[in-house]
Amino acid sequence: MIEVGQLINLFGHVIGWLKTARDVKASDKEEYKKALLTLYLAANETRIYIATLKRRKRPDRDREARLSRLWSEAAVELREIDPDLAKRCLLKGEYWADPTRWTDQQIADARISLKELFDRARELL
Repeated sequence: MIEVGQLINLFGHVIGWLKTARDVKASDKEEYKKALLTLYLAANETRIYIATLKRRKRPDRDREARLSRLWSEAAVELREIDPDLAKRCLLKGEYWADPTRWTDQQIADARISLKELFDRARELL
């Protein structure tokens, strides 16, 4: 038969475990939210830059460097959530580090078109 003291001790452990599980779940939600926000920031900044580039007709290396950093940051944030998407974001960051080195075929093979990345981000939402 279980003594009252043992039962109270067991109950305390169960309560502690439930609190820990709740805190982990809340933390996971915040990490997920931050990762998605980082991804959408990189994607939206890229859309803005491409729209500007169509009007200006000449690249802005400073903005491309910023895009490279944004995509790399998104990759790091997504590594635990979606490793495949994280790798693709890292490749997108490499692309923006020097877009002239990439062919349309390489972009397609790497699955890093802006549309593909946006579509995957929507699936995660």
